[in-house]
Amino acid sequence: MRLTIVALACAMGLASLPVAARGIHVNNDGCGVEYKTDFDVSVARNGIDFTRNAGTPAKVFMHDGRLVVDGRDVRVTDADARRLRDYEDAVRALVPEIAAIARDGIDIGYSAMTTVAATFVADGEDRRNMLAKLERNHARALARLDESIGAGRWRQHEVDDLVESSVGDSVSEVVGSVTGNAVSAALS
Repeated sequence: MRLTIVALACAMGLASLPVAARGIHVNNDGCGVEYKTDFDVSVARNGIDFTRNAGTPAKVFMHDGRLVVDGRDVRVTDADARRLRDYEDAVRALVPEIAAIARDGIDIGYSAMTTVAATFVADGEDRRNMLAKLERNHARALARLDESIGAGRWRQHEVDDLVESSVGDSVSEVVGSVTGNAVSAALS
């Protein structure tokens, strides 16, 4: 399960300055935009930081109409300062929404796995152990989410990696357990 919509929203909403659309494909099944950004974003009370390890600029900071690029103030017009404030306000409003979407995605994934485990893991003790493990993994995934995008820090691929590692590992365990039970039932 990948939260590509979250990644797309983050990339376009949080780092639209460095986002480069590489291709847009539209057909009757839907549309997609490929994106690439090297910037990590940190949203704090004192402003928004865009940073990256390689490339120029390495750091862009904005707050209250002020723009600083690689430690140097960039003089902006009043109209540009207004646009920077609007952009900062939009990013601040977007971050909690992105975190909520990611949280919902994780909740849906774990709810589905819990239902599958409760339904298909036949042995009572195995089922209790699987459900307890899913509950722990779910709580761990939500805590990691709260420490990253939930705290206003977006790092490239972090949400996808979080979902893939926590949900993906749990899916593998549930599938292994259910498959093992199905094979045992078929052979008995």
